[in-house]
Amino acid sequence: MPRHSAPFLLSSHGSVRGTAYCFSNKSVTLGKGDQAKTHVVWLDRPATVNGRTYDHATRTWGPTHRLFEGSDNHTSPALVADGFGDPHLRLMLGPHGAGWNSGRFLWAISDQPGRIDAWKWQNDVGYLGTYPCFVHTPQGLDAIVYRGGEWPPSTMFQRQRSMRHWTKAREIFWQDLPPQYTHYASHIDCDAKGALYLASHFYTQTAGAPLPGETRESRGVAILKSSDLGETWSGMDGEPVAIPALFDERLGVPASAGNPHLGGLNIDSRGNVWAMVHDAGVKARSILVSRWGSKGWEPNDAARFLPAERMPVDATLTIDSRDRLHLAVTALLPDRLKDDDVETWWGHASCEVFHMVSADAGKSWSCHQVSPTDDKLANWLPNISRNSVLHPVEKPTILYTHGLPGGATPEEPETEIYCVRVEEM
Repeated sequence: MPRHSAPFLLSSHGSVRGTAYCFSNKSVTLGKGDQAKTHVVWLDRPATVNGRTYDHATRTWGPTHRLFEGSDNHTSPALVADGFGDPHLRLMLGPHGAGWNSGRFLWAISDQPGRIDAWKWQNDVGYLGTYPCFVHTPQGLDAIVYRGGEWPPSTMFQRQRSMRHWTKAREIFWQDLPPQYTHYASHIDCDAKGALYLASHFYTQTAGAPLPGETRESRGVAILKSSDLGETWSGMDGEPVAIPALFDERLGVPASAGNPHLGGLNIDSRGNVWAMVHDAGVKARSILVSRWGSKGWEPNDAARFLPAERMPVDATLTIDSRDRLHLAVTALLPDRLKDDDVETWWGHASCEVFHMVSADAGKSWSCHQVSPTDDKLANWLPNISRNSVLHPVEKPTILYTHGLPGGATPEEPETEIYCVRVEEM
């Protein structure tokens, strides 16, 4: 049974997407036991990337450090650490397509090992990018996946060629649909040998009312593997895949029939590949956590272990150093949607954050609400520490946003950013 810290207020000036998005990792713990330090990043309004460090020896938080200015509420800072003796933190942030920084992500490495307060610049990376997810490989190179490229955007991949230079942006997934807003929500991870795994969901949405034959929902989730740092790609079955690839059921990850969104791609300590797909909305009560095995994907539905009155609408996955599965879930009260006469769950006031844990490969889960219930403002956009072969997660950290979702007023409101640490497992 996990024991959680009380929610700690990191900031009262947060962005409306202060802890979004789940594929952009925002917490890294370096060291063990009382020698550990947990580093977190988040977004303050309107687009300020801040960082802060928790000292496990003194059980105190250090000061807030204002790190970088991003593009807008999609700046989505992503944090990892490398594996060179005393690890340095590595950070990606912004942009939101064309415009800011010529559509390139800012890529920085901490000036000193294990410190979040000072950074040195490396080269920018990306091509008209948004939504970074990146990983540091055992070969000592970063690899990034993001939504980007010419309109309509695609899933784009790049990796370092050397300590400072990157490969050209390469299109991995695309859609055979008319030009429109497309969100791939891509994840990338690697195993101990450096094999890369890349997954995306194929969500589409028009700027206005849908035209005949168009959809506002996801077509599904697909995954690819590369054993040569992204030079060539295959399906999980080892069969080569020509890229850029369209959605193909052969590449698919188990998903509900509702509106499937990718919420996690993780590798456990034994090299097993896990993927989590949840329903983004209130059509299907589904959180499918699947492991790739000799017979293909083996799914289990974690949504069954939420409180019966709650509907999951957002979720993210990690795996700890003992191969226990962890979910951070946004779940709301669907009856409240009817009472409030609204059609969207986005930032609904009944949203609360839950931490779910499985010690039996997803067959059963314990469930714990970690956000204090607020009937007027949402607790949502959870971000949980993503595991890495270079910095395994011993006890995860959960960040979430508390406040209005924005979009209703010319000036976006400020939110509160909270952190909950798992203290005992």
